Amino acid sequence: MQELKNNRRRIIDISLVLVAIALLGGLALFLKPAVSADTVAVVNITDTGGCGGGCTSTGSLCGSCIRRSGDDLHAQPGIAWIKADTGSCRLLVAYDSRATNPADISTTIARSGMDNQITQTMNLAQFDKAPESRSGKLLRQTACGGACWNRTSKGENK
Repeated sequence: MQELKNNRRRIIDISLVLVAIALLGGLALFLKPAVSADTVAVVNITDTGGCGGGCTSTGSLCGSCIRRSGDDLHAQPGIAWIKADTGSCRLLVAYDSRATNPADISTTIARSGMDNQITQTMNLAQFDKAPESRSGKLLRQTACGGACWNRTSKGENK
């Protein structure tokens, strides 16, 4: 009788371990590893012809264009974070220079429907001292690997 109880307990323990491994393995498929940035690119958006909403007619970027380019950039390896300065038609893209480069960033933004030009790259120490570091709204990278837009209606990240 005792042997039967021990066998049941062993089967339950093994089953629990297998379920835990399966759950953790499944979650690992949805997590994007954290990226440490060493460089920031300043990207001026020159035209948003892919929007159809007249983004540049007002001299600023719309949320739809920013979201689309942010999602595309976050899917690219090596991108740590993106700040959008809608008033000056500019994106600030922090990236790991060993995993990506300015040309790849520019190409990704262009594929999102926005003509762009990278006007400057700087290391993080230079960026912290630059006026650009205090402008824009952050597109935060989530654990799922996507991008979440801070809603300005809630007054976040102003």
